[in-house]
Amino acid sequence: MFRYEVWYVQDDRVTFINGKWQGGDSKPAIESFSHCPLVWDALNKRGKEGWRLIATSNLGENHQKSEKLYLEKR
Repeated sequence: MFRYEVWYVQDDRVTFINGKWQGGDSKPAIESFSHCPLVWDALNKRGKEGWRLIATSNLGENHQKSEKLYLEKR
């Protein structure tokens, strides 16, 4: 059985995982953006838990850096 996660990453911060805000207890806002985990820290943590990155897609336009990451775990 596989489990999957879909991550939204903005400017190197994981903002949502499977639709859940990652910036703590606060609602999504500019002020709470800095509380979202850095993508490389979050990937290292998930990798130690057995997750692996299987695909990415670039969502950014113009100067915005935005991506969607797909992870799976057996």
